[in-house]
Amino acid sequence: MSSAGPGDDAKEPGDLKRRDAAAPTADQLGTIGQLRASHQDRDRVVEVLRVAAGDGRLTAEELDQRLEAALTAFDGVDLAELRVKSLSVTGFFIDCADALLGDAFSVVTPRSPQRRGSQVTLRHPDAYALVQALAARDVIGDMRAPDLLRFGVNALYVSHGDALRAVRCLRDVVAEAAHLPFLTQARSTVT
Repeated sequence: MSSAGPGDDAKEPGDLKRRDAAAPTADQLGTIGQLRASHQDRDRVVEVLRVAAGDGRLTAEELDQRLEAALTAFDGVDLAELRVKSLSVTGFFIDCADALLGDAFSVVTPRSPQRRGSQVTLRHPDAYALVQALAARDVIGDMRAPDLLRFGVNALYVSHGDALRAVRCLRDVVAEAAHLPFLTQARSTVT
């Protein structure tokens, strides 16, 4: 996947303009100085990898490679640049939703960059069924009752092209009514 804005694989639908043409100002970025890579997150990943190796799902070599990747994931990463990309991708996702999804969806995520995190939340009455239909198309989101669809943006690897693909898939799922079979299914605990 592409790592940043202007050179990635996104195309603008209609008159949609890319948000990453101009870098956000310091005011838009909010409290970048408070961003920190989480040691707790790394520890969780290390534990999952160790369990997988203990269960025989990873070889010793695979474990070593993945531990190295997990423990050095943030080495050399400028968190301010990561925040800029996150705001750019989430803003682009919102613009795509506005341009492609119509009135059936509403954007819940704050539009203001200073108030926005690294996810986009949309409202639709069939949120659960839509998340399930998207998962069948390799677009991963989650659902919060009763009617919210959430899409996380990890700026280390999610591109503008990924955001556009997710919104296009969501549009297509609705147009094809591909989510309707999931309306009558028993809901799983994890969405």
